[in-house]
Amino acid sequence: MTGGIVQKIRQPADGLVVLQIRTPGRSDAILLSVVPDRARMHLTEGAFTGPDRPPAFCALLRKHLIGARIEKIVQTKQDRVVRLDFGRPRSGEHACVTAELFSRGGNLALLDSEDRLLGSMYPFRSGRRGMRVGSPYLPPPPPSASKPLEARSFSDLEGDFNRRVDATYRMLAERLELEGRRSAILRGLGKAILKLERKRGEIERNLQRAGGAERLRKMAALLQSSPGSVSRGAGSVRLPDLFEDGAPELEIPLDPTLDAVGNAERMFVRARKLDRSRKHLAGFLSQTNRDLEEAARLRNAAAKAASLGDLDGLKSSLTSIGIADAAKKPGRAKRGVRRGEKALGREFVSAEGIRILAGRNDRENHRITFEVARGNDYWLHVRGRSGSHVVVLLPRGGELGNETLLDAAHIALHYSSAKSEDSADVLYVRRKHVHHPKGEAPGRVVVHQERVIHLRKESRRLARLLGSANP
Repeated sequence: MTGGIVQKIRQPADGLVVLQIRTPGRSDAILLSVVPDRARMHLTEGAFTGPDRPPAFCALLRKHLIGARIEKIVQTKQDRVVRLDFGRPRSGEHACVTAELFSRGGNLALLDSEDRLLGSMYPFRSGRRGMRVGSPYLPPPPPSASKPLEARSFSDLEGDFNRRVDATYRMLAERLELEGRRSAILRGLGKAILKLERKRGEIERNLQRAGGAERLRKMAALLQSSPGSVSRGAGSVRLPDLFEDGAPELEIPLDPTLDAVGNAERMFVRARKLDRSRKHLAGFLSQTNRDLEEAARLRNAAAKAASLGDLDGLKSSLTSIGIADAAKKPGRAKRGVRRGEKALGREFVSAEGIRILAGRNDRENHRITFEVARGNDYWLHVRGRSGSHVVVLLPRGGELGNETLLDAAHIALHYSSAKSEDSADVLYVRRKHVHHPKGEAPGRVVVHQERVIHLRKESRRLARLLGSANP
């Protein structure tokens, strides 16, 4: 390697640097690792890529070493410290990289021609080695004679020494990545199962409450059969239960502001609502039970996964129960959009000072609806037309004012296929009543308990809103 020219330098991960060295007729890569428990130096045939913007230490190495030649590589006697000296014969510049290859507390340092510190992978802050940039480099204390260096055997693998070392640590890295991703998936599944079990319990309690529909109908029928027995202002009444043997008395709670007929009608309405909710709740309970079964199956499959490919095969199933990010590599998951971050989509401010967002495509529609908006915010869309999802981001405890509703409705109309029309029906509803059907493409929603405003376009209002837009 002596005389080889440094062509490329990459830092694919924290604690890991790869130097691409060109010698006549060949190109080699030197791997320097100070990753805890995986500290080493050897030639590698692995394909390494780094981030688009190099870390600070990698940029420093490139500045001083690209185009320089390796003058010598020396290991400190009886220690895990290697010194790589580089030089530029024409300019007379010299630099050095010291690799302290300790299982714990290892470091890479770049030194100038006088062995002063130019920079390091990690700061030197411990004890007498508290060095700063510009300070003379202080080597680590020599190893204790009572603690000889440990050796690792690579004799069970084929190929030369570098290939054996490279293959051994590549397998170790894959195993560690497998265990890391497996742990992330199992944590995600554990949380998902707890959430689904709580959801199932809540649905079962609501179903139990919805079972009171028959009792409400019975009390309403008894009130209708005895309208003269109830005087306005009464909080309850006791009537013979004609539906039971012996007609025992049944106490019926009343709304004091209504007469017998009014109370009966109200009870019938409540009974019909309970019937509808019971139908929906039964479907939700069935789906929740299926999700729990699927989560248990995935947990068992993840625990038995023998390779990264096995975990990758679970990705679509994990997505279906809302924990797709757990299948990704640790540290790569992206944070959801929060209210304090830069907003998605087009942003407007209503006449009452309330933020309004409108999606520019299906993916943004999905994200502003389900990642940005809270349950009590409002969602709007032009009825029966394609167009942007619009959300009104209310302050905590805030209510939707008429001016804000009209402003948001104008935005929904302007960014819809009904844009050229002078009027349209616009749906508006709390965001918590908007749901994304499982398996459907982004932008598709199902809406419950919606209300409708018939909007007549106001040119001045629309011009004001467009003037406040943050595209």
